[in-house]
Amino acid sequence: ILVGGEGGDFFYFDVIDSPAVLGQVDRIADWEADQPDPNDPFGEIAGDKIDSTTSGNAFNYGELDGTGAMDFASSLAQANARFQDTTPTLADDVYVFIDNSAGNDDYLFWDENGDGTADLAVNMGDIDKDDIDYADIT
Repeated sequence: ILVGGEGGDFFYFDVIDSPAVLGQVDRIADWEADQPDPNDPFGEIAGDKIDSTTSGNAFNYGELDGTGAMDFASSLAQANARFQDTTPTLADDVYVFIDNSAGNDDYLFWDENGDGTADLAVNMGDIDKDDIDYADIT
């Protein structure tokens, strides 16, 4: 279980530390999303970030919500289906965030080597899809 301090934190993962395998996935206990800056109507206070070998962008990051997935295995199956989808708008996905049913853990999966199978996974706790996006992966 990983816990950050106050303010924005960087969490680094590699396949040895957090493989997409039940019982071996790391958990971030206190993910903090970017917040509007109360002193600047156009600014924001940076939240937590995931430090990875490939930065997230609009073309390599996808989200699935309302999936009905209730556990890690069903979340992993949905992520792998997304990674294997050859639809042009999905074919470049490296990261998939699975926003499960309320009260269940949500997961960020990534296919680091591009083989269509999740290599890494992080249990994000019960956050909303609005709490994370591609800009949070640096």
